Amino acid sequence: MLSTTPHPLLAEHTPEQVQLLTTILEGRQKLNPPNYTLGVEPADGRRLWPNFQYVERTLYRRYNLNAREVLSTYPVLRGAGGDYSWVWVEYPLRDESFIGVTVAGMSHIEGAAELVGLFLHMLKLMVATELTFEPSPAEVLPVTLSTETAKVLLKQLDQRLDIGPRAFDDIRELLRHEPATWHSAATEDEWRLSPFLRSYTGIETLQQYVERVIEVYTPPQPDPEPLHPSSLALPEAIDYLNLVWHKHAGAPLIRISRAEAAVKTALDCATADEFESRISALCTILGTVDVPDRDESKLIDLRAYVVEKLGANGARAAEAIDDLRAVFDLRVWRQHAGTEARGARGMERLGISLPVYDWGATWAHVQGRTVTALSALREELETI
Repeated sequence: MLSTTPHPLLAEHTPEQVQLLTTILEGRQKLNPPNYTLGVEPADGRRLWPNFQYVERTLYRRYNLNAREVLSTYPVLRGAGGDYSWVWVEYPLRDESFIGVTVAGMSHIEGAAELVGLFLHMLKLMVATELTFEPSPAEVLPVTLSTETAKVLLKQLDQRLDIGPRAFDDIRELLRHEPATWHSAATEDEWRLSPFLRSYTGIETLQQYVERVIEVYTPPQPDPEPLHPSSLALPEAIDYLNLVWHKHAGAPLIRISRAEAAVKTALDCATADEFESRISALCTILGTVDVPDRDESKLIDLRAYVVEKLGANGARAAEAIDDLRAVFDLRVWRQHAGTEARGARGMERLGISLPVYDWGATWAHVQGRTVTALSALREELETI
């Protein structure tokens, strides 16, 4: 029996997701009031979409919501061309980063009908122009659609459209962030059309467009190789490291005092709260390292000890311990305000980026990096 569950990109937005999307659109409307003079640019240049500081602070003051957390709940398509979600964001995500709503994100919010209509009409024109292009056997010709031609054709499609400088600014910005058209380069005078447009023939509605994006952009992929061979890989890596360290120091390197913490490191997770719980459990264990000749010790002390013992051969062990320290950076960032810089350092070290769309995959990634670091440390310690 076929499932009737819609793809996450087509699912109904939650109230919190709608509030973020609406806040972004409201910021855009403030930047583009209906009575500004068409074709006249302000001295500092006109922006079509708001900055993240405006969105983040407005969302918190109005709804008591954390914009980064809401962003992490949005579905995302990943493919060779990049990520596609309900929003696009300039990364790294800072106050000055611009943030906008994609066509898929406009599916269930008010105030976006005009933008959606402009995009669908323009997509139809671009597809038709590409399909009717006559190539030459003697030379390679550009496949283009001029702004002036598009203006005339759009008016023929819908007399109600306001086809002025403002509309074409809107269209160019929309096309730049859509999988159907981001291969078609735009200038002020024309669009150079890509063969990828052919996959979007016959699109009439927003629903059809998003369904086609899902179909074209995410073809069936082989199952990825697991980041680690089993759910017990992390506890096993700790046990193996302790075995080698015991031969060196006569005692375990890591003392697991709470069975609950050990169990949590082997579990999967699905939410941000569960991710924090798993990270905390892992840090509880890694925080018990016992370095010889110290009453209390941390990973930084272990790093100094190992580098001293290994000498010129200690670089790999030091790198492994730095990876483990990055796990602590993640925990501090998730649990304490004002630690964004430390969180950014840990994410960069471990290869994690915001927004997080899949907490389970992120935790699996952290597990895998931790197993790799513990294994590398064990292999280097075996040479002592």
